[in-house]
Amino acid sequence: RNARISQHYKSSLSSTFQIFPRAKYAIVLEEDLDVSPDFFGYFSQTVRLLDEDPSLYCISAWNDQATSIHQQIQVRSIGWKQCRGRWLDTQEIPLQGGA
Repeated sequence: RNARISQHYKSSLSSTFQIFPRAKYAIVLEEDLDVSPDFFGYFSQTVRLLDEDPSLYCISAWNDQATSIHQQIQVRSIGWKQCRGRWLDTQEIPLQGGA
């Protein structure tokens, strides 16, 4: 199941960056997600972190703690902002789960 989800994200992000070749970032949302009024403001304020810190893969809008911004190893698949450069850098890395 996880391999199918990974393949879906890979296909979706690859297509997004091909369709919009000048886009530096893409925001990924689950189809049933209702975003808060500050959702886009949050990404506007944190996008500089992607530009300044090459160790960050994406900026996530999901936070179980809801009171702090912190770095995680796992990407939560609710809503996140993906940098084109980091995405392209990972295209040669095999997906987990044998996909």
